[in-house]
Amino acid sequence: MRRQAAAALMGLLVWTLTACSMASGGTAPAAPNAAGANETDIRFSQLMIPHHQQSIQLATLAAQRSTSEFVKNTATEITTAETEEIELMSGWLRSWNVEVPAGGQAAHSMPGMLSAAEISVLENSSGQDFDRQWLVTLAKHLRSGVQMAKTALATGQDAATKTLAQEIITGQEARISALDSRISQLK
Repeated sequence: MRRQAAAALMGLLVWTLTACSMASGGTAPAAPNAAGANETDIRFSQLMIPHHQQSIQLATLAAQRSTSEFVKNTATEITTAETEEIELMSGWLRSWNVEVPAGGQAAHSMPGMLSAAEISVLENSSGQDFDRQWLVTLAKHLRSGVQMAKTALATGQDAATKTLAQEIITGQEARISALDSRISQLK
């Protein structure tokens, strides 16, 4: 009987928190103690998936508009790596019984995301102007991803999440350095 009462109380608490979160424009809260993951681990995947989707959007623009082999190669590398990471993080979220975020325009308002106006500048440029702007925009975008990964590394609990966060930090910092070097060559 006590278990049923405790379960009912917990259900009411979760329902109340969900309703409050949804009323304030948020999403449903993550499952507590989801297989060893804490809220930082869950939030990392929930934010990094749309962040990666936007990186792939930038890469697609590069394939269409760039005249630089460096830009095109970088775009291909990003698409391959970040598609794999999206699948990995989506699997974690599903295993933790947490909704996988969908892409779309609403993601522009998330922390670390480029605005619709920044994307529009790229969509309306081409050639060498596009290449320079793309490099600058991508470097900015990747820096925000590094910051998200550093937070996950510092306060996350799930070993796989922390491993991915470290890989993102290492890989993206190296990529940012290469982008910055290429930007300085174009000035």
